[in-house]
This record gives sequence, C-alpha cells and structure tokens, in this order.
Amino acid sequence: MKRKQEHTEKTETRILSAAEKVFAEKGLKGSTVNEVAELAEVTPSLIHYHFGGKENLYKTVIENFYVGAERRLLPVIMADIKPQEKLKQLIAAGIDLLAEKDHVARILLRESIDKGKYVNEVLSKPYLREMFEMTEQFVFSNIERKRDDRNDTIHLISNVFGLMTIFFVAASTIKEFWKKDVFSRKMIEERKEEVIDFVFNGIGRRFKLFWCPDPQREALFWMGCFVLPAVPDRFVQAPNSTGRDKDGWKDSCLGCGVVRDGGSDPAGPSGARSAGHRRGKEDRRHAPASSVDSHHTDRSCLDE
Repeated sequence: MKRKQEHTEKTETRILSAAEKVFAEKGLKGSTVNEVAELAEVTPSLIHYHFGGKENLYKTVIENFYVGAERRLLPVIMADIKPQEKLKQLIAAGIDLLAEKDHVARILLRESIDKGKYVNEVLSKPYLREMFEMTEQFVFSNIERKRDDRNDTIHLISNVFGLMTIFFVAASTIKEFWKKDVFSRKMIEERKEEVIDFVFNGIGRRFKLFWCPDPQREALFWMGCFVLPAVPDRFVQAPNSTGRDKDGWKDSCLGCGVVRDGGSDPAGPSGARSAGHRRGKEDRRHAPASSVDSHHTDRSCLDE
C-alpha cells in the first residue's frame, strides 16, 4: 500500500512538473493534455485519472505554487522578529520559491494578462486568503503611509513582487543577451541581495524599519533620511574606531549618534532644514562622504 502511494505521488509530481513547463510556454488555451503527457512520459488517460482534465491540472499547478508559498512564508510572518528582518526573510523565501518553480512566474504573468481568473479562484480559498491577509496586515502596520486608505500597501507589495518575479520571467532574455543563467545558485543569491538592497534603500524610507527608543532621536533619524544634504556640519559625526558612542549607538548613524546631547541643539530639525534650504545645493557637495555613505548603507545600529 505504501509503495503504491509513493508511486502515485511520483507520477503526480512528474505530471505537474511537465505541466508547468507546457503551460508556461503555451498558456492554458494553447496547450493540450497530450503535450503534457508526452513530456511527463505518461498516457493522457493517466492525467485525466489524477487531475480530471487540462483545466483542473492548470488550477492544481497554480494552487501548488501558493501552497508552497504558504509553507515557506507563514512561519516567517508568524515569527517574533523585527520588521526589517521579517521583510528580508520574506523576500529571500519568495525568491527561492520562484527559482525552484522556474516556470510558474511566467504562468502568473499570463494569468495577469488574462485577468487572473484561475489565480483569483485559488486565492479565494480560506487558508490562502488568511496568509495574504496576514502579509497585508504586516505591511500595513509597518509602512509610513501617505494616504488614508490601504492603497499604499497595494503599491508596496506590488513593487516587491514585481522585483522578485520579473527577473525569472525575463530568464530567456537575460540568457540571450548576457549568457547568464538566472536559475544558477550564484544568480539567485545575488538577486536576493539586489532586491533587499533596493527595497531597504528605496521604499525602505517609508517602511518602519528603523526604531529609536527616544522620540527626539527618532525625529533626527528621519530628518537625516530626507534632508541629509541640509544638515549643518556640526550635526554630522564621522565614524570612530569603536563604532559606538556611550549610549550604544553607532556614531555613523545620523539619527542616533550624531548629536551627543540627544538632540538638544537649539537649531533642531527645523533649524537645520531652513539652514540647508538657504545654502541650497552646496550642501550636497560639502556633506562629508563618510557620514553620507555610512548612514545609507550601514543601518545595523538599529537592527539590534
């Protein structure tokens, strides 16, 4: 009995793997059961027996992808870790899944073009809906919102998903022009680094990735993010040899270590901003490079 079950599972896995390739290449309408059967080295009747026909096989391919996503992402979403670490792990897990299911990204793109009939049907299932609602709530709770509704969440998730998927959708183009295999382990790990770097240094400015225990210091941090060129020289400290000041923050962090008295300078954020506006673009030329670079690339002081 156990041997028969294992044989059945292997057969279904082989069929699903073949179906992913065929559906990615030709879509649902352009594919046939016979093509899938030939690639899987089974009879067409066996596909009908296990999956009930082409349409159900197509839906199973899509659902299998999202089931895999749930198994990988849900533990990360549920984990009691800081938002920035959670976001990094979600991105890495998503890229790993897309790399393993190398044809599914193209299937999802086709689905989007065809108005997502089957994806929407799969995602309406309660267990998957719950995962997506938890993901959406995580993002909604940690993003600096510009709007009163939840549209910011839609834009951010779409941005991240696009960064993750288009790389694999364009695999054949990348191979043709640059002779690179995007599914190699080296390229996959590089893609994780690139997406995480882009997210944290781009949209990360609106994500509550960095937390300060003191409101004054937090205000200085966000001031540093948005008006760095306008900060007077006396606010900026170059990193020292120890890397941390007496309060445990790195000197290179504009928001947490640059003002030794915790931000009591009478100029304050508003004074710094107005001074910067008066000086104009000259600040960009004269801002200490070490402080600028460390502020935008080394944010680990707030990750601990």
